[in-house]
Amino acid sequence: MIGIGTRYSDFTTISNSAFQNPRVQFININISEFDSFKQGALAITADAKETISELDQKLKSFKVSAVYAASITKFNKSWDKQVSEIYGYRHAKLASQAEVIGAVNDFSSARDIVLCAAGSLPGDLHKLWRTRDPKGFHLEYGYSCMGYEIAGGLGAKMADLHVRFM
Repeated sequence: MIGIGTRYSDFTTISNSAFQNPRVQFININISEFDSFKQGALAITADAKETISELDQKLKSFKVSAVYAASITKFNKSWDKQVSEIYGYRHAKLASQAEVIGAVNDFSSARDIVLCAAGSLPGDLHKLWRTRDPKGFHLEYGYSCMGYEIAGGLGAKMADLHVRFM
């Protein structure tokens, strides 16, 4: 697993219970040496953008095996079917959070960005949101900061405008 700029807080690791498989190995890219070594990782203390650029060049010809690719495709289709069922479930009186996520996801366009930070919604979005654009999913996982959505939304919009008009 590659962690980029993360501090691996309790929120992101489920109090360190998310990584039970002893075969999981971490590579952490972080500008902070302290955070680079978390989870017993192979630490890369460097600028994330530069490191990712170098990794991209070195891994251009890398391909996973056909068997592994097929198993991932199978798991993705199975999960997508479950998400469709969750999106389609109707509660008697009030809509569930999952139903609302499904309705917003169905209504949104591919270029829209979902942005969230606090409460239980980030976890449900992480599980249920169907991202159609690499920039379409922006969640603050660090400390569940209330109010982040305003600054994060402005930043996401500025970044989107910057890319479009470069």
